[in-house]
Amino acid sequence: MQQLSKITQLVKKTLSQDLEMQDKNLETKLKKLFKQIPEKLANYNELFSDFQYYHSNFQIENFIIKQENPTIWGQYKQALRELHSRFQNLISQYVNLEKLKLSIVHTEQLLQKYTTQDIKYQKLQLTLLHKYSQLFFQTESFKDLLRETDIFLQIVLKLKQEIQSKNKEQLEKEYWIEKFKEDVKDHIKAGMRPTIGLIRAIKSLSKEDQKIIFEELFRAMRDDLVSQAQIQGDALNLIKAINQSLGVIQNEPRIKVPK
Repeated sequence: MQQLSKITQLVKKTLSQDLEMQDKNLETKLKKLFKQIPEKLANYNELFSDFQYYHSNFQIENFIIKQENPTIWGQYKQALRELHSRFQNLISQYVNLEKLKLSIVHTEQLLQKYTTQDIKYQKLQLTLLHKYSQLFFQTESFKDLLRETDIFLQIVLKLKQEIQSKNKEQLEKEYWIEKFKEDVKDHIKAGMRPTIGLIRAIKSLSKEDQKIIFEELFRAMRDDLVSQAQIQGDALNLIKAINQSLGVIQNEPRIKVPK
């Protein structure tokens, strides 16, 4: 038992020495890093002038609004959802910013209770430094969120004008028909069959609307077959041209078309 105890103590001592060495190395690295940070961030605004917290104008207009929405009505509804989400986020961020400002004021008041030599004063100084950095980055985020929100607002107002005099129920119906047509075409182009879920969704529509969508499906399948036949025909012509260039004078080509 005594031998075991000695081994345990030795292990603890070795570990503590290793950890102490790691701490010293880490402290050295951190000090070096913190010395470099002010120099590297001296031109912060210039360095991060192209940085955005949120989506670019191009992303919003082409991917968020248009990518999944083949009709103006679909784009309008998507823009409304995005705008609603941004408004909620704006309120949340604004409240957090105001709370942070109050927290900074409170920390500054606490500082006055201690001398600069007091350990509590030094801790509060670090806390204050952290809070000021949070205030800076959260303010930058808030400003970029305002920019993004304004883009969605302008899109909503523009599309609202375009659909103002139209029947909204009819627009909703047209949206789903166009969406299903796009979905079945995309499946065929990707070399896949429409999913059971997609087929069931289509079959829940009226017979007349189903006919419109399935006609689009058959057209897409026909176009795909024609495209494949054209590719095979092009391949055959290419093989013939290669054989001719090689001077092949036989009935059977050296390069055969795979069946």
